[in-house]
Amino acid sequence: MSIARAQADTAALAAWQDLDVGDHDGASRHYMLAKQAASRAGDSVLLAHAIGEHAVMLAETGKAADAAANVAKAEAMPMLPMLLRSWLAATHAQVAATLPGHEQSVRAALSRAEIDLVRSTDGDEASMPYLSLNAVHLQRWQGHVLVRAGDTAGADVARAALNGLPEEFVRARCGQLLDLAEANLSHAWDEAREHLDAADSTIAHLGSVRLRKRHELLSRRLRCRFALE
Repeated sequence: MSIARAQADTAALAAWQDLDVGDHDGASRHYMLAKQAASRAGDSVLLAHAIGEHAVMLAETGKAADAAANVAKAEAMPMLPMLLRSWLAATHAQVAATLPGHEQSVRAALSRAEIDLVRSTDGDEASMPYLSLNAVHLQRWQGHVLVRAGDTAGADVARAALNGLPEEFVRARCGQLLDLAEANLSHAWDEAREHLDAADSTIAHLGSVRLRKRHELLSRRLRCRFALE
């Protein structure tokens, strides 16, 4: 069973790397392998985590309804550690943000994520090294979700999270810059451009296709707004 657990963990990591470089077919295969291996091992924690990560990919590739169903399936699993439940609730919010008319679901899920994080125990993170979640990371996630959902509170949350993130979290800080750029697209174009410029060189260094595509999309939206003036 330990081999199946290792396979599930490794496959989920490979899937996330596939997603980052834009290989959605590869990510789907690896997520399927991760879920199969976790099921063979009888490890509901690894299974719920793989299902949640797969849901993020489904939402980002236009399959938000399937993503929501997947998250609900994971959240319904019994006896999951509170840290994982917090992570799943935040994932639920991220998926719900891609569905129209789900603003209340987004906020309710973010609230659950906060409560479950407080209720988590000290040993949770050590037992799930593949899952990085603490108060700072949850705040970053909240800012991202609120910005993507079009909530005006997202900019302040994202800004506070960026200020609290250690410098070594390069990828996370880059994501926050994109969140702030998106939040400023409707009213503060110069600030949006500054955030996009700041993120540009970091994305090139990281080689993340996922971040690059979002940067290009936001840059196009910004150019269109300038063109309309």
